[in-house]
Amino acid sequence: MVGVIKRKSTEQKEQIRFVQYVRTFMPDIIIASIPNGAGASASNRFKLVHEGLLAGMPDLILLKRGGVLFLEFKRPDGRGKVSKEQQDVHERLHQLGFEVRVVDRFDEAVLVLNDWR
Repeated sequence: MVGVIKRKSTEQKEQIRFVQYVRTFMPDIIIASIPNGAGASASNRFKLVHEGLLAGMPDLILLKRGGVLFLEFKRPDGRGKVSKEQQDVHERLHQLGFEVRVVDRFDEAVLVLNDWR
């Protein structure tokens, strides 16, 4: 059906809730999304790759004095899987000394954040 707008996935809702939580209650932490170019046209994706888009980067980066945390959100129903590109990038980030965590729910992300803080 043309013109139908899909509702945000549960994964997106969990991530949005988490970003709002961090920005509201933890002003000492910078949180930003890392867009992956999903839904971009082939020509726009080509441009994004040349501007620095890297397939497999985690969804979010959190920054605090002396620390960086990357978070990858997956579907809470357990059907979301880490792709090969994500596995490769996560491993590279780990090798550089960065913490990368995969979460599937808001409350799990908050626990990871509290452990990291």
